[in-house]
Amino acid sequence: ASEVAVGGGGGPPFPRRAGPVLGRRGGSGRGQAPRARASKGERRRAIDAYTLGILDWESVCSHVSIFTSTKLGRLACYEMEVAADLEGSDRLQGETRSVYTLEAEP
Repeated sequence: ASEVAVGGGGGPPFPRRAGPVLGRRGGSGRGQAPRARASKGERRRAIDAYTLGILDWESVCSHVSIFTSTKLGRLACYEMEVAADLEGSDRLQGETRSVYTLEAEP
């Protein structure tokens, strides 16, 4: 395998990996997106599902549910969703800080 220096030659070389190019037409079909004409919403849902799988989101929700004290709280943990944008993430972090502050009060 050939090597490629990253960052203008000053960084360490990394092996170049040959692989299929996504979205190309023709050939054996390996490496192609499953639906070339998927709508933007369908692609977004597929990416979101893939990302949640990589994050092992179900395990995260399960782990968080251990810290609840009620059945309703445990069920709510399994319905948690990742924020869709930065503002939503900031809002959720603010909620977490607020709860932490309330629990830290004597």
